Order: sequence, then structure tokens, then C-alpha cells
Amino acid sequence: MTGRVKYRVQLLIDKDVLEGEYFGCHPCVNTSSIRMRMHDLIEVFLPAVGHTPVYVEL
Repeated sequence: MTGRVKYRVQLLIDKDVLEGEYFGCHPCVNTSSIRMRMHDLIEVFLPAVGHTPVYVEL
């Protein structure tokens, strides 16, 4: 394979998660947690890291 393939992971977000004011997650560090406003996650963070989520109903 030549070159580098970008973004091999597709981000899926359950539509119910969007109803919350905050989003919390564990960043794979046992001593840390992250909490941010849902608006900041969708409108600021994800575009900054180049990911467009697909919204699903689970």
C-alpha cells in the first residue's frame, strides 16, 4: 500500500446522546475523565480533529 490512509475509524453517535448538555468520556487514562458541552463537541472539537460523525439510533 502506498501513501497513508487517513481516518480509518468512522465516528458513530447515538442520537439520544445529543440531548444531553454535556458529553463525558474516559480518554484511556485511568486517572482522567473529560467533560465538555455537547455543542463544543459537535461544533468545535470534532471539526478541529477532522471528524464528521454519523448519527444513529440504537
